[in-house]
Amino acid sequence: MNSKVSQTKDERVQLRLTQRQKATIQQASQIKQTSMTNFILDQSYQAALTVVANQQLFSLSDQAWDDFCIALESPPKSLPRLHALLTEPGVFDD
Repeated sequence: MNSKVSQTKDERVQLRLTQRQKATIQQASQIKQTSMTNFILDQSYQAALTVVANQQLFSLSDQAWDDFCIALESPPKSLPRLHALLTEPGVFDD
């Protein structure tokens, strides 16, 4: 049995786009062997999920929050090799 629940799509979105945008989306949808509607929906939905995931809140216990604040307020660690890497001339420097 399929575990996915079928949902009715009853919401609509209308777009205005340039001829170049439409041609590019048509080409991409043909490459993906899907309709323009499905291509636009799939790609925009995945992009939206990524944006939302990057903005989600996270919570910490009181102790974890205190540890986090202490780490932020502490002076940076001395990393001599990183300092040397960032201050010495690189391979493209003359």
